[in-house]
Amino acid sequence: MPQPLNIYLASSWDNLAQVQETTKLLRAHAHQVYDFTEQGRSAGPHWPKKGEAVPYGQLAQLYQLPDPTMTFTRDMQALDRATALVCILPCGRSAHLELGYAIARGIITVILTPPTQGGHEREATEAIHAGPETDEGREPELMHRAADALCSNSAHLPNLLDLLAARVYPPPGYKLSPDPNHEGRSVREERRPAPVAPRNLRVYEPLHVHPGVHPKLAGN
Repeated sequence: MPQPLNIYLASSWDNLAQVQETTKLLRAHAHQVYDFTEQGRSAGPHWPKKGEAVPYGQLAQLYQLPDPTMTFTRDMQALDRATALVCILPCGRSAHLELGYAIARGIITVILTPPTQGGHEREATEAIHAGPETDEGREPELMHRAADALCSNSAHLPNLLDLLAARVYPPPGYKLSPDPNHEGRSVREERRPAPVAPRNLRVYEPLHVHPGVHPKLAGN
């Protein structure tokens, strides 16, 4: 029987409906899901509006404000608990940073693409290492190949996660099927070490501004 995963959804607020639909789908398959849209937009009243630029010299001060610190800590602790991450495209820099962090941790990572132009999803779900393929009308991102799989149909996502979980987190006594293209080693063994166990939840301290480096930010 497939084991439940603790899944972190990384995406954009612009994808609100798709994120919520994916949450419902995965929970219906007994997975735990961290859905950032359920936490509310809590970066605080001082956080810039979308598209509003902030001078580089003010970034460190902005990141230290209480509301952004709380949101960052909450999201990172959920990411540390996760055993899988689903990145729903299109999304921005924060979601891609979360994707990279999950890849470095060695947990399952899947990129879920939106429907192709015309509103029709492709029927295929491709393992990234079987060959790169980009969605219609969207700029490709080469480093997406570092993830475990690219899924172009959300209906296939639960089965895909079950297949990946059997390879990445096999139950005791389960023998991985060798990959003929990797001399008997599994694809995951070839690419990176086994997933690391979640650490004790770290406390993410606010940034410390050194007076000698950023005198304006330090109040001098």
